[in-house]
Amino acid sequence: MNNIRFRWAACFAVSALLFTASCATTQQKGVLVDVTVPPTIDLKTLSGDINTINVRDIKGDASCATPLKTKIGSLIVNADIFKKEIAGFEEAGSAAIDVTGTVDKCSVEMGRGALSANFSLLYNGQVWRTFIVNKDTNRPGASEAEVRDVLVDRVSRSFVSMFIPTSRQEVRVFKPVAPDDQGITAAMGSNWEMAIQLWTKRINQFPKDHNALYNRGVAWEARGDLKKAMADYRRAADNDKDPLYIEALARAENALKAVQQKERMKE
Repeated sequence: MNNIRFRWAACFAVSALLFTASCATTQQKGVLVDVTVPPTIDLKTLSGDINTINVRDIKGDASCATPLKTKIGSLIVNADIFKKEIAGFEEAGSAAIDVTGTVDKCSVEMGRGALSANFSLLYNGQVWRTFIVNKDTNRPGASEAEVRDVLVDRVSRSFVSMFIPTSRQEVRVFKPVAPDDQGITAAMGSNWEMAIQLWTKRINQFPKDHNALYNRGVAWEARGDLKKAMADYRRAADNDKDPLYIEALARAENALKAVQQKERMKE
């Protein structure tokens, strides 16, 4: 189930996580939800027997290469999809992907830095895919160690997201069905069951109330029921072609595909 963090917003600042809203409009209320994001490639299409990924070697400047190898390995293990190789033990019928890489640039100083690395995925000893990842950061006052940690984290996550499903937080804003929408009040208090009940009552009275349908869709999405969320978003879009509804439906459809893909990858 999605983890929810609540945030009031009079105007959402432009950033990776926040939705931009006009300050001239009435105050909006919204939540941040965790959304599963599909990888760029699906290793299972290469072979359904792949269940192990081994980070073999990251060459180059050791000050960046060593923590990079460690971080990539931990991200793969924590994803709980692929196993880590155990020396001297090979599971019958299994196949593995090997990861190698080279740090091309490791420029770190107080307050700023840049890290560039190229990676290869090998299958049966042959290079199957290659990736180049470049990241930089500008953090005034940050120590060299802090800058390095940020760069290593960004490069590692960017690379791993190529072949392992990840998650990110996205904003969902509500559209009041009345000046005092008690459904929104319940939702902002994390009482999703009550919010759904209130919006369902509204929908039963006014079946074409697209605001209530959309809001209930947000509630279902927050609870992790993407199929019900999609159904409500679709009904809302059928009654009003608000781009917000259409975008919400598309996001929910993509999130469901990513969740299903992640489950298949675990098989």
